[in-house]
Amino acid sequence: MKPEFLAYIWILAPFEALAVVPGPAPGLSGYRIGSVLEFENEITTSRCYPVVDKNGVIDLWVSEYHTAESRVLVRRCVEFEPRKGHDASEKRHGDSGPDWEELTVSERDGTLLASDLSLPAFQYFSNPGFCGTKVAYWIQDANRWSVRLYDLKSNSTLRTEFIREEVTETDNPNHFERPQWKDTCRLLLVEGHGPVESK
Repeated sequence: MKPEFLAYIWILAPFEALAVVPGPAPGLSGYRIGSVLEFENEITTSRCYPVVDKNGVIDLWVSEYHTAESRVLVRRCVEFEPRKGHDASEKRHGDSGPDWEELTVSERDGTLLASDLSLPAFQYFSNPGFCGTKVAYWIQDANRWSVRLYDLKSNSTLRTEFIREEVTETDNPNHFERPQWKDTCRLLLVEGHGPVESK
């Protein structure tokens, strides 16, 4: 690789989580985010946060949390042996799941509603990177892998950039490096590729 090209590459760990901050849950009226707790399985440990209702009951756990104007997007933690209630003090048997979901609060009874994040060609290895109302994620066409830039506000594709060909032989959802936004959501950096401008 040419030395001058290194200045334009964002060298990443395979996975960099979006920060979750304990306190009132942005975009979810009546809910708050509790303190971090470790979820453990036989291989890894994940940092997970409870989303708690006004009665102190834990509705779900999340490892990542992003707001895009009025939309709340989360990566949920999965308990292998679910326990309901108020207890957020003991370690849990589980992991950070691969799926992204959108959370809303029911107007009827104030309960949390979760639905799968629906984006064109979004799949298991997409590993999305968010910036405001923009999201960049990996898409697949046979063995060709591209990054798609999408606007959540207008529900439209901004750009699709081919990155490389690869035959994947893993079940790690973070195998493809998460795209990173720079310059106030106008520039996207992907490891092994030059800068991609958002249109």
